[in-house]
Amino acid sequence: MSKTTPQTFGLLLLAGAGLVATSGALPSDPPGSPVATVAPVAGTTLSSQPVYDGAVLGLPMRVAVAGDRLIVLDALAAQAVHILDSGSGALLESFGSRGDGPGEFQGPRSLDVLPGGDAFWVHDLNSQRSTLFSTQPPASTDLRRRETRTLTYEQGIGVFEPIHLGDREILATGMFDKRLGHLDLQGRLIRAAGALPPAPDGMAPQQIQFLHQGALQGTPARDRFAFASRMFTRVELFDRHGVSQGFVEPPVELNPEVSRKTGFVTSDSPSGYIDLAVTDEAIYALFSGRDPHVWREDAAYADQVHVFRWSGDFVGALDLDHDAIAIAVSPDGRDLYTIRHNPVVEVRRHELPEPL
Repeated sequence: MSKTTPQTFGLLLLAGAGLVATSGALPSDPPGSPVATVAPVAGTTLSSQPVYDGAVLGLPMRVAVAGDRLIVLDALAAQAVHILDSGSGALLESFGSRGDGPGEFQGPRSLDVLPGGDAFWVHDLNSQRSTLFSTQPPASTDLRRRETRTLTYEQGIGVFEPIHLGDREILATGMFDKRLGHLDLQGRLIRAAGALPPAPDGMAPQQIQFLHQGALQGTPARDRFAFASRMFTRVELFDRHGVSQGFVEPPVELNPEVSRKTGFVTSDSPSGYIDLAVTDEAIYALFSGRDPHVWREDAAYADQVHVFRWSGDFVGALDLDHDAIAIAVSPDGRDLYTIRHNPVVEVRRHELPEPL
């Protein structure tokens, strides 16, 4: 398998900072009469309630449901990980200082909650290391001992977002020569599988992976996976072996222009699906589609969720009552959680309609 060169690995680090760089400062007031590049789909409006808006939050970028806990991954706070009670919204603990020591982070990127919700992995893109934590407070008050296991990935393979399949293997997005990589629990690449997305002639596999990076999510049983491209309305479906199971049928199409010189989408291209959440029954994709020239800093956010069945069929759209940067759905499909940055930084909850 091909490995990333120092140059392409530098792009990998930029990928990890991409979300934060887009929102390096909290968004400005929305511009007057904003319009999306792609007209939004008519959807069901959801109302929401705040779960937590405490001062401990810096710039939270990911949220995940772990049993009766919410795990929040923070890009700017002194502590990178916050654990909340999903019912009361109480902050239970924060940990994960900046650094390269045990239980510390340089560039936390993604969360992987293990089935049952008793533990979760935090992947650090910059250090290429994942750390396993329990959702329960440690017996020791020494938070440097908060982690239960650390996994460092093989040098040069460039892992974006890993998901543990069980006790033997990891499925991950990254700078592989095929769409998904299978790794062992020592962080070594075993094999890669899945066709790469279409791209201009001459683009290297690592460039294509960078172009189509996004969110990878798996069902609680780890038998089905969805992979959404951030700059496209493209959601790929896979089984646990990385074999393609097709694509969703998006209600809108984004086909951004790709620069042949740089291999990146042009600066006036809107984002597509900026985050993803799944249950055993459905796929939830947070859709932006905003013209960056009109929306400016707010183009990095979204206020509509597209819902799909695992068959790929589009079910309908959910309209949020605020701009969000990240979403999570409870395994029972009853609650949708969002991360909001403006006008206040907070975690919010929405009750999902039944049936979808």
